[in-house]
Amino acid sequence: SRSRAPRTVVLAGDLNARDDEVAAAKKKAKVLYPSAADALDAWSFCGSPKGHEFTWDTSVNTNLGVMYKSRCRFDRCLFLRPGPAQAAP
Repeated sequence: SRSRAPRTVVLAGDLNARDDEVAAAKKKAKVLYPSAADALDAWSFCGSPKGHEFTWDTSVNTNLGVMYKSRCRFDRCLFLRPGPAQAAP
């Protein structure tokens, strides 16, 4: 069989996924695709800057017109790449 070159895989978008849901999906995917354990979250990989933690923040987004405060990180950028997962950003 022909050898396939390593590839970078990116999953990004408004996934509406909370941290615990991402962890559960990653755990489940690991069973089917063992390399999924090496998937990285771009925000975490870049040092988890607090100023960019939330992609849904009703305290700063004034066009929502909601009467409650909610802060979540629904938008995600996950990637899997060949090579060491510990490399610097």
